[in-house]
Amino acid sequence: MSWYPGVEAAAKPLITGFELAMPGALRELNSPIGTWRAAAGHAEVTGKYHYTGKQSLHIFGGNKRRVELTVPAFTVPLAFLA
Repeated sequence: MSWYPGVEAAAKPLITGFELAMPGALRELNSPIGTWRAAAGHAEVTGKYHYTGKQSLHIFGGNKRRVELTVPAFTVPLAFLA
C-alpha cells in the first residue's frame, strides 16, 4: 500500500523503545531512529506506564506539553502533544 496513488511504498517501519534509556526526566535522548527532545517538566522515561517492555515515554498532561522526535529522513520533527 502506498500513501499516494501510483507511488510505491518503500519505507521501512520505524521501531524504537525506551528500554535502554535511563529512567527520569527527558530533555534529549538519542535513539536508533532519531533524537527525542522535550522542555523541562514535559516528559519522562518511566517503568510506570509501559505497555510492552519495561519502560515507556510518559508525556505529562497539562497545558501545552510537547515532545519532538527528529528523524534524519524527515524534513521536520514529529511533535507529540498532551
